[in-house]
Amino acid sequence: MRILIIGATGFIGRALVSSCLGKNYQIVALVRNKNRAKNLLGKNVSFVDINDSVEILREQLEECDVVVNLSGKQLAGVRWTPGKKREFDSSRIDVTKKISNLIRGCENPPKVFVSASAVGVYGNRSTEKLVENSTLGSDYLSQMCINWETSAIDAEQAGTRVCLLRFGVVIGREGGILKQVMPGFSLGIGNYIGSGTQFVPWVHISDVVNVIHKCINDSGLSGPINVTAPNPVTSKDFARKLANLTNARVVLPIPSILLRLVFGEGEKVLTNSQNAYPEKLIQKSFEFQFTDLESCLVAEVIIDSVSIVKISSRGNSEYLTEFSNPTSISPQYELKSKVEISSDVVTAFNFFSDASNLSLTTPDWMNFEIISSPDTVELGSSMKYRISLGFLKLNWTTVILKWDPSNSFVDWQQKGPYKLWIHSHQILEQSSSQSLMIDRVYYSMPFGFLGRIVHEWFVKDLLKRIFSCRLKTIQLINSTL
Repeated sequence: MRILIIGATGFIGRALVSSCLGKNYQIVALVRNKNRAKNLLGKNVSFVDINDSVEILREQLEECDVVVNLSGKQLAGVRWTPGKKREFDSSRIDVTKKISNLIRGCENPPKVFVSASAVGVYGNRSTEKLVENSTLGSDYLSQMCINWETSAIDAEQAGTRVCLLRFGVVIGREGGILKQVMPGFSLGIGNYIGSGTQFVPWVHISDVVNVIHKCINDSGLSGPINVTAPNPVTSKDFARKLANLTNARVVLPIPSILLRLVFGEGEKVLTNSQNAYPEKLIQKSFEFQFTDLESCLVAEVIIDSVSIVKISSRGNSEYLTEFSNPTSISPQYELKSKVEISSDVVTAFNFFSDASNLSLTTPDWMNFEIISSPDTVELGSSMKYRISLGFLKLNWTTVILKWDPSNSFVDWQQKGPYKLWIHSHQILEQSSSQSLMIDRVYYSMPFGFLGRIVHEWFVKDLLKRIFSCRLKTIQLINSTL
């Protein structure tokens, strides 16, 4: 299957790309910046400039079975000026109109057009239960969503089945609301918005991806679809559940009037209440992975799949047994994680040993960028890449210390921010179609005692978060590599 994705570099888009790669789909990403997109999505995705000629874009659509449109500038946490509203409209309505018009001009149009929308289409509705055929709102946000959906429905004139995904608040550690609020909760101060009684229609990122696949494959699904878990919660309940899982000892309200002063009309997207229910998905027997918020937050906030221990605390137990340390520096810490993969070891090895796939398994806020890598990896091969932590840009050079195709490989940081960093990737055969990947990293911090303090306060949790993101991406890819 060949799928064209608009918005592939966004929070939902990257998750969808990972999942589609796992299903061996051919992916075409319609983007504005090819270089940035390649850094975020890797080489297994084809890229087309959204500003290319109509002929080029229509040719791409002719070759695709499915179009998924996830385009849209961020609405929440932004002051809604007239200029911003034009950007919101352009990135949603204008882009969708363009795609619909192209589909209508195809001799062989895509069979399915899955296009994003939002529960904001219903307006502020207090506790009213909202299903797909509920009446719609009349404020700016509602009208924008209505125009957005109308633009997508135009593609039905070509015989293309159209699904309109009315997203709720999407939950995932590396994007959306959690990415915004976790710093405060981690420091001990949580918050909820306004009175806290407004309903928050939430949904986990993995369920969002599965809904998109459901839309692609179920010919009986079309029109508006509420992409929300069946059990919404209030804003105050959301904050309290998150506080219970973090260091937040205090949960404070943020007055609506303050949000109005900061964000203007944009306050509405934060304070509106939508008790949205996924009636169509329930009728189609869609199985949510997460139906209660607590288990959803636990999966994203509690990182128990990655362990970090001090090597000195393990007495005389052996480490670095499968290769020689090329330095005289002793490792201070061992990081370990493992994940099961629904793939044979050869396919799994080829995927994870390909440096271009590192970008997909790295959080986007790290701005991972490959500077140089060999065409063929072998013992002694060297790779250079760059990452960012806020304003700090870090260059890395790694060298392959061990190369045992289909079994394991080891890379060593020859130049980079750590005093020592050696990463072992081991892939074990569980069956002809099942593998187990084990990551072990042996590392030491620079700057002596100060470095060890920074590790306990910051680096340890950062590494857990990075490797947890890696594991979650692998799980999305996991169906087949």
